[in-house]
This record gives sequence, structure tokens and C-alpha cells, in this order.
Amino acid sequence: MDATLPIGDLYYTPYMPTRSDTDATLEHGASGFVERMLTRILAHRYGVLFVPLGVSLTIVILRTSVLRDVVAPLLVAALVVMWYLTWIRYSIKQPPFGSTAAYGLFTCLGAGLLGWLVLLDFTFMIVCVPFVPRFYVTMPFRWSVLASSIILVPSDMAFRAVAQQDPSAYAWLIALRLGISVVIGAFLRTFVLQLDRRRELVAQLARAERRAGQLEERQRFARDIHDTLAQGFAGIAVHLETAELERSRDGAAADRHTRSALAVARTSLEEARRMMGAMLPEALDGRGLAEALERLAAEWTERTGVRCDLVLTGDVHPLDRDVEIAVLRVAQEALANVWKHAAAHAVVVTLSYLDDIVMLDVLDDGVGMERADTERTGGFGLAGMRTRVELLGGTFSIESSADGSTISAAIPAISLDTASW
Repeated sequence: MDATLPIGDLYYTPYMPTRSDTDATLEHGASGFVERMLTRILAHRYGVLFVPLGVSLTIVILRTSVLRDVVAPLLVAALVVMWYLTWIRYSIKQPPFGSTAAYGLFTCLGAGLLGWLVLLDFTFMIVCVPFVPRFYVTMPFRWSVLASSIILVPSDMAFRAVAQQDPSAYAWLIALRLGISVVIGAFLRTFVLQLDRRRELVAQLARAERRAGQLEERQRFARDIHDTLAQGFAGIAVHLETAELERSRDGAAADRHTRSALAVARTSLEEARRMMGAMLPEALDGRGLAEALERLAAEWTERTGVRCDLVLTGDVHPLDRDVEIAVLRVAQEALANVWKHAAAHAVVVTLSYLDDIVMLDVLDDGVGMERADTERTGGFGLAGMRTRVELLGGTFSIESSADGSTISAAIPAISLDTASW
């Protein structure tokens, strides 16, 4: 049975237990045989009616010597059973005929049948009791009040009638009301225990999400370090090694590589400072993505001596900062791979602004990569690029041949006008 708890004008779907959930609830707080049994009965969608109804009918049959006095309660009990089996198929979210009013009226019909049972014999009050709180957690407040009144008014009338007709029955009526209060307490205790269990599960989920967020942040930080500082250190090492080799043959070339190493060191230092601040790439500080890529291509050409051209297509416009950072990082890593592995003579970086995506293609005319290399995920560079793109819902691919390689990334374009911060 789908249930809703009215909170103002909203309806909250409470936790409806399964068998295993009920066992966990019992272990959580219920103790004692009677309490465990009441909890199991009231938490079960069929037990809440059939167990109290069976007990009531047994008492009525044993107390009644005239058969005709049993026929009417049996017939009304059968109507209650048919009503209940139909009622539990619906909820406030899925009412019969698509109408909340129809669900409320049908509930009131069942309340009337329960009230009729109580008028026939006050013993059936133990059948009605669990339905009063159940109405309040499954229906809008106004319908709950009406349905509860339909049960409680005839119940009080039946109590007074029995007490007036047979004063000697007053003692067992009080005992019955005491038992009813125990049933109500057991129902409410069951509901509270279920809420406590739900709170525990929510807290566990929150802790798991925090751990997942921390792990993702560490991975992102590792990717940023790899894309900036590690690349910078590699560039410094290559320039210094080249300068050392050229020192004896071409002093001017050695000086040029030394200056390039110094420039890379300064750039990496500034980038490290930016990372420790706002984790924002220095190249994007106060610039758009297109301008940052243009500067990246120029600096890369000056540093490596390999020509790198930037091609822009589409309507250039500002994007969400996470998207721009991802595109820039992919471009940086792709150019770093070209420098270290491709032995290329020229590179073309294409940035395409489409209607709903932004695409980056880095094409080189180098020696290409073997198919096994394009599919390998062990290398942090390619894996980092792929992960960065896929985290934003994009796609990443590599195409390679003997004439060169192309690294492509397509990311959903979220403009600054629609981005949520």
C-alpha cells in the first residue's frame, strides 16, 4: 500500500516495510513477545485487518448462542474484507478513477462498514483501531478526520449502549478499551521505529555520498596536478636535457632551451598558486575559452618549435566554467602528448561551438599510435582526459593512423545564461 503523510499542502510517502525491513525494525527497538507480535501484525498490510477481524469473530461466535446473531456480523465482515482488498490497491498518488475525492469517499465507505461492525458488536472495535492512525498517514487531513469520525462516533455509541443494557459488561468493556489503547500504542511505536530506521539509512547514505565526493575530489585534484605541474616538470626536464646536449654544438640553441625551461617553470609556479587558490586555470583567468586556447597554442608553438594553429567554428559564447576548464585541460594534455610522443611537424586545434555541445579536436601529423595504445586505460593522461569529459556527460575518442592522430572531445554546452551555480 502506497502511503502519504500530509505536511501542509504536500504529501510525504512514508517508509512501507518489507519482511526484512520489519525484522530490522524489531531488532532495532522492539522487545518482548507481545510487542514483537503486535509490531509484525500492524506492520503487515494484511495482518492489520485479518488478525483483529479473526479474533473479533471468534469472540463473537463464542459469546453468541443464537446463530442468527452471527450472520449479520459475518456478512458485514465479508464486505469489509472486499473493501479492504480493493482499498490497498490505491493511494493518494494513484487514486481510483484518477480522483483524490474518489479515494476519500471510498475510504469513508470502508470506515462506515467498520462503524457498522462496531454497532453490531462492540468487540469489533479492535478491528477499527488500527485504521484510525492509518487513515492519517495515507490520506489528506480533511478526509482522515471524516473517516476517523465515521468509525469513532458509532464506536462510542455502541460502548454506551452496551454499558446501559448490561451494567455487568462494564468491566470487560474497560478491559477491551485498555487493549485498544495498547494496540494504538503499538501501531504508533511501529511507525516511530520505522522512521528511526529510515533516519539511520539516510545518515548512512549521506556518509557514503561524502566519501564518494571526497574520492572524486581527490581524483580531480590528481588530474589537475598531472595536467599542469607534472606537464610543466616534464617540459622543464626536456628543455634542460636538450640544452645540455646542445651546449657544446650550438650555444644559442642551448640558451633558447634554458629560457624556455625557465618560462615553463614560472608558468607552472603561477599555475600551482592558482590551484591552491580557486582551482581555476591561470589561462582562463579573466579570459574566455577561445582566447585561452589561442594563447595556449601560441605558447606551445614558441616552446616546442612545432606549429600549432587554432580554428574556431560556430558562434563563440561564454560557457559554464567547469565546461571551459575541462576543454582547456584536454587541450593541454593532448598537446603534451603530441610533444612527447608524436614527433609531429604541425598541429591543428579546432574548437566548435554547436547548438547543444562544444567540440574540441586536436589533429597532428605525427607518427600515430598503435590501436592498443588508443584503447589502453592504464596511462593517466588519456584516462584522465576521458574521465574529465565523461564526468560532464560528454564523449571522448581517439583516432590514429600512420599519418597522425586525432583526439576528440564533445561536451554538452552549458552557457552562462542557463548554468546553475
